Amino acid sequence: MSDGTTTVGTKVSGALETEFAPRQNGFVALALSLAVTLGGVAVIVVGWLVMHSANVRLSPDPVGDANRAVLVAADGDVELAGYIASGTKLYASTCIACHGQGGVGVKGNGKPLAGSKFINSLDDEALLTFVKNGRLPTDPANTTGIAMPPKGGNPAFSEDDILDVISYLRTLPGNHFVKPQTASK
Repeated sequence: MSDGTTTVGTKVSGALETEFAPRQNGFVALALSLAVTLGGVAVIVVGWLVMHSANVRLSPDPVGDANRAVLVAADGDVELAGYIASGTKLYASTCIACHGQGGVGVKGNGKPLAGSKFINSLDDEALLTFVKNGRLPTDPANTTGIAMPPKGGNPAFSEDDILDVISYLRTLPGNHFVKPQTASK
């Protein structure tokens, strides 16, 4: 019976047709599975890249933020900002043990330095002399009964190091910032 269409090829015997069909279907299934897997991997990679780039852009930059804050505290003076940044690091390596992070003080140890009437009452030279010499517990001006060791207990501190720490202290909340007149750097 002919419906007017022409078929190309010949019909394969039932045994061969059965044997050939699963191979063809298996190959198609494998190709389809591979395409889906590669597509899934591509989606994951693209998704990761998008999320990573978004996180990089949206994440805070503590170093950049700190540098900007120091530059603002130095009123745009790059040299002074360098002194403040150095003083911040030096404070964190020595002074923080007694005076706490941000100069808030440590009860029973070091007095608060943020908003300190004592710090605000001294110019940089007088404060430099005080830090270099320290204060004994027997000094009548000592209100804690605890020694302030010379150079904050760090004999390696140079005058420049102490001046850098003073520059940092001047930026603490409640302290008056005085631009150093004589920097020995």
